[in-house]
Amino acid sequence: MLPFRFNLISHGRTCLVLTSLVLGSSTALAVDSSPENDLCTQPLLVGEGAFEFSNVQAGTDGPEYSACSTLDSTEIFNDVWFEFIAPVSGVLHVSTCGEATFDTRIAVYIGDCGSLIEVGCNDDGQDCEGYTSNLLSPSLEGERYLIRIGSFHPSQKGDGTVTISLDSPCFTTCEENIRSEMEGCGEFSNDGCSGGLLNVEGESFERETPYGHEEIDLNESICGQWHFDGVVRDTDWYRLNVPEPGASLSLVLQSSEFIEANLYIASEACPLSLLHYVTGGCPTVIDLEWVPAGAYQVIVAPGFERIVDCDDPYGMHRYSLSVSGDVSTENAPLNDACNEALLVEDGVHVFSTYYASTDGPSESPAECGEYGVGIGADIWFDYVSQINGEVTASVCGTADFDTRLEIRKDGCDGAVIACNDDSPKCADFTSMINFPALCGERYSIRLAGYELARGDGVLEMTSNGSCCVGDLDGDGIVSGSDLATVLAVWGSDDPRADFNGDGIVAGADLAAILAAWGGC
Repeated sequence: MLPFRFNLISHGRTCLVLTSLVLGSSTALAVDSSPENDLCTQPLLVGEGAFEFSNVQAGTDGPEYSACSTLDSTEIFNDVWFEFIAPVSGVLHVSTCGEATFDTRIAVYIGDCGSLIEVGCNDDGQDCEGYTSNLLSPSLEGERYLIRIGSFHPSQKGDGTVTISLDSPCFTTCEENIRSEMEGCGEFSNDGCSGGLLNVEGESFERETPYGHEEIDLNESICGQWHFDGVVRDTDWYRLNVPEPGASLSLVLQSSEFIEANLYIASEACPLSLLHYVTGGCPTVIDLEWVPAGAYQVIVAPGFERIVDCDDPYGMHRYSLSVSGDVSTENAPLNDACNEALLVEDGVHVFSTYYASTDGPSESPAECGEYGVGIGADIWFDYVSQINGEVTASVCGTADFDTRLEIRKDGCDGAVIACNDDSPKCADFTSMINFPALCGERYSIRLAGYELARGDGVLEMTSNGSCCVGDLDGDGIVSGSDLATVLAVWGSDDPRADFNGDGIVAGADLAAILAAWGGC
């Protein structure tokens, strides 16, 4: 064996020089050196584009901790560095998605190598093969960013291509003609009735009294601000009044793609009852084909994933909320208005009030219900009595909403002669009315919801009697059995025997039945 002397010579590549002490000859064997951008202090300056890299000979040079934690591992190993200076503000997109031969991690920093501040990181990008990475981070014009690409584990090394682009942000700021939210950032003047949404310890989602809200009109936009300090987040509540009979509705919340935006629409009353809710998206959208008339709360809130300061340099504290829709009577029932009442007779009649407006007074007589007088979303029927006696109008157990019934005489604006909210005989807050009727008289029936409740059902009309005065048993003859009925209810206000309608069964009614004695 020949003796050798070992010399290391570095000229960008490390060469192992073997010199034969006997022969005086030498042989150079090339060995790959560390990448030129192996150190944070020696990053490769790049712009937008695709750049090949390798971390096969790279060391680990960056911070030991990153926000990308997977399987209790937070460090990025075998890292290489790139420097990117943003020419404009936007979204910095750094990706090795499907373009690396090893499990990558990417982090983006600002500041100097000795005091780096991480502004974004990604371990495994969604739908990226081989556990490669896809990172989005907000960027500011002129800001210097250090991009760190490395491995999930020290044993993982390889080659790849990183693609860097600067994309337009989803949302930057509101349009100039949009009015601003009245609540200042950091305040809680329109946090509605729910401390639970604020994540405030001890506050209840079921608060009975609203703290406050701001009005927003149909086809209006508002420029707002929100914040989250890691414990308490700001929620903004806007009261929306949908006109009669209702409207299609589109709610659009525009905010930074780095905020997990939350958008709610709920009933106006506290405690809160949600109608619809979505989270995420850019923008965040709720589209509803039809919303009945009434007052609603539209609520916006940032997610809990990121701290949002009131002076966030990337504008993440700002959002724009737009409410648009069309009020339409296109689907209104044919008998939505009293002057278009549907003529009905004894029997069953299918109906829907879902698209109905309110044509009559917004309040029923006080005696019509012990739980309030609100009435709305009404439809109308006309009924011509075929008897002298008692008529029943009923949706008892045959409607899927909280109903109200009114019977009016002498037309739409006539006096209410009978009404009912919740009949004790009926389930689910449905209604039933018995009322006295005279042969040939026309009666207006108003079928509506409690407040503005809407739905479908079946109206049933029944009657007991005939148009023959005094024929109380309906056998076509005025005889002793009918006289017995009159005498049995003498002195009362029984409508069957009160032929002259003066409110008492007395001598005039006896004279009427005797005058009609015999066959009808």
